[in-house]
Amino acid sequence: HTPVVPARLRVRTDPPQLRFDPNEKSFSARFSYHQPRAEKALAMGIRMRNAGHIFLCGPTGTARKAIIEASLKQHGNPLADLRDYVSVYPTTSEPQKPVWIPLVAGQGRSFVENADDSIRACQDRVRRLVLDGGPETALPRNEAEREAWIRETDDWRETRTREIRQAGFEPIALEYLEALIERLTERLRRGVELAAIQGNGGSPAQGLERLLDEAERLSDCRPHLIREATAGQVPIVFEPNPTYGNLFGFAWRETGGAHRAAPERILLQAGSLLRAQGGFLILDLEEVAAEPDVWKHLKRCLRYRQLEIPVQDQAFGGATGLLKPEPIPFEARLVAWGDEKLYQEFHERDPAFGELFTIRADLDTQM
Repeated sequence: HTPVVPARLRVRTDPPQLRFDPNEKSFSARFSYHQPRAEKALAMGIRMRNAGHIFLCGPTGTARKAIIEASLKQHGNPLADLRDYVSVYPTTSEPQKPVWIPLVAGQGRSFVENADDSIRACQDRVRRLVLDGGPETALPRNEAEREAWIRETDDWRETRTREIRQAGFEPIALEYLEALIERLTERLRRGVELAAIQGNGGSPAQGLERLLDEAERLSDCRPHLIREATAGQVPIVFEPNPTYGNLFGFAWRETGGAHRAAPERILLQAGSLLRAQGGFLILDLEEVAAEPDVWKHLKRCLRYRQLEIPVQDQAFGGATGLLKPEPIPFEARLVAWGDEKLYQEFHERDPAFGELFTIRADLDTQM
């Protein structure tokens, strides 16, 4: 046999010589997996906005995931207004219950930055007050000095509020940011008054320490961006490992900073259900069936269109206490795949399966 030179095993082609652009969207749309019946059923189901969820039935080895992705890219449109989601702790009642602020896609990061800027500005005011002088001179030690400092803080509050109103946020977001500024201002006033009381009691250093502690605790007011959407882009999410946490999200602990008064917060992390909000979530139903209790919770979410991010106290040693995040209205559609045996098992064991998955597309096993 004639030996083959390794260089002959690869063919090099100059891209301009190709008759098509492989990166062009229309190219992928023209490609077919030679499953016309299934592709037609998928296309119809995807375009029906008010229809139920979709099940693609076929054996292993029939490119089920690739067919679903190609159909969604070609026919999928946003099911609802795309939103960013930010979790915040209320500035008034029920501080243990984080709430969601939905924002126009792309505004979530700007919202968080505006809140962080306000918090840092307050902290910087306190640090300048402390660092500009020594323990004997830094605090506003008499009533006139305290009133002057508070007037400056009120002027900052009014200026900052005007800036926030010009940022173009929706009413619910603007209302929270204005309430946050009021809360920060009030905590600064209280901190200065308490620090002055301790300083006048013969311990200026203790008064300064109290004021710095109050400034560090302002960080517990920071909002958390949990889901960021891209305007004009349909969310298409594939979850390869549909565990309870990966689908619904989970809570995690953010440790405080170097300062001893910096707060530790329990933050929420989005799962694939929330990341698919306004679009489509692709699942292997066999993987879902293999996870204990996942179908039970997933069925409840789809039926009532309410998404709740779980917070399990045992993961934090009971530290979450009464932490109860608000449910989020769920607006997404599932496109699942599996074989005929799995489809029949779900149908027989749970009548709700047929009520939720109202569209079925069948792959041909012979080409």
